[in-house]
Amino acid sequence: MSCLLGSLATASVDDLDALAGQMRSSGPRVASAVRTLAQAVHSAGVSFDASWEEPHHPTARLSLTPQQAKWVKEFVDGRDLDADEAEFEGTARTVSDAERWLIETPEGSVKVDANVLTVEQVRSVRPGDVVRLRVRVRVRQQPDGTTHTMREALDVLSV
Repeated sequence: MSCLLGSLATASVDDLDALAGQMRSSGPRVASAVRTLAQAVHSAGVSFDASWEEPHHPTARLSLTPQQAKWVKEFVDGRDLDADEAEFEGTARTVSDAERWLIETPEGSVKVDANVLTVEQVRSVRPGDVVRLRVRVRVRQQPDGTTHTMREALDVLSV
């Protein structure tokens, strides 16, 4: 992660696609952790200096200024690097073209943002229908250490 952060902090425009690919291959949890760190550094207005030492590897060092941290956070957000796509199934309890849907699953009720669905897709689902959705999932760590999962419906796969 130190190499990735260091590369992001000093990236040129030509490196951005390769860096996005590297971060995507590391997974949304790594991207979320990078985003959280960058947000904390920027919000605090302090520079962050760190070093990682591992046996049989050279020491890796990183310096991140608040301005670099802001850019890193915006880079992760702008490319949806901390999001993952998944299929999601449950019983629709509320359906709307303007508000989040409430979907009941065996684990409990979950809110899903359905604002990007077409009007036809929204109209195809009625409360009480069992629905399978393709969703973008983002897990964000809150300042108090708790995690918050956001789901955004991208497609209605079946009703």
